[in-house]
Amino acid sequence: MFIVTLLSLQDTEMPGADKEYKVPFNTNLSADQLPSMSFSADANWVQSVEFGTDGASLFVTASVNTGAPRSAQISASFKDAWGDVHTTTCTLTQLQSDNESGDYE
Repeated sequence: MFIVTLLSLQDTEMPGADKEYKVPFNTNLSADQLPSMSFSADANWVQSVEFGTDGASLFVTASVNTGAPRSAQISASFKDAWGDVHTTTCTLTQLQSDNESGDYE
């Protein structure tokens, strides 16, 4: 029996004033497989990406955004027992620190 690895992240907007935010994450990996996952971001304003303790999100720590809305690609990867790497990405958009409504003006 062959089980397909499921990894999915949801594109997310976060308020600019927030320093910490949860990005929705879904996987069919077992709890003992989760520590072998790796996470990354392609922007230096994202300070860290970790697996959330709720089992359904990634915990992102970001610098406060004092400028225009900005985006980063967040990636989650898992290497299975056969050496195949499974990766999923999403876009995290951080609003301006004075804009929590999602309206870009």
